[in-house]
Amino acid sequence: MDINIAVIKDRRIEPILEKKGYNIKQVKIYYSPFSSWLIDLLILFILQLVIAIYLLPYKYIYFYATYFIFYVIVSYLFTAFLNNSFVTTKTELIVINPNFPFQKFITYKISDIKEVSVGSSKWKYLNWLFLQFSGNYIQIVDNKKSDRFFCTSLALNAWDDSLAQKSIDSFLGNFQQMNVSTNILVHKK
Repeated sequence: MDINIAVIKDRRIEPILEKKGYNIKQVKIYYSPFSSWLIDLLILFILQLVIAIYLLPYKYIYFYATYFIFYVIVSYLFTAFLNNSFVTTKTELIVINPNFPFQKFITYKISDIKEVSVGSSKWKYLNWLFLQFSGNYIQIVDNKKSDRFFCTSLALNAWDDSLAQKSIDSFLGNFQQMNVSTNILVHKK
């Protein structure tokens, strides 16, 4: 059971699924909502605005604004690349990244999947520079290859800390019910 203080979902996922012919009521969607980054960015913008107005001399505000705009663009690209949502049907696992310019829609047959693993990036603290406070990924191993997809806002079941509608724990539980091997990878410090 997932208990969250706030439930944020990515509203772009359902239209993509409907366009591809999936019935939304027959799938389980594990959102990695991009809007959580936007909320963090808004908080940072307000703090930066206060700093710029009260602490910087007027002649440096344009330089500071240019730097901040550059930071937002780099941060967006970083977040857009690492933000994948997951959808399960009775027979498929779907990975969706709706973010420009990294859009993708990848399907895997459940019967071909050997293992689903969850891990955390060794570089997750570097992500903090770009307002990504999670470095979680889901690794899918099938008969042909192994693919890793980051899900920046999809957290392990943290009871009240997760902003997403469902957690990685419920995602893994779904695969365990389908008799697919699951694994949680832990990196040593």
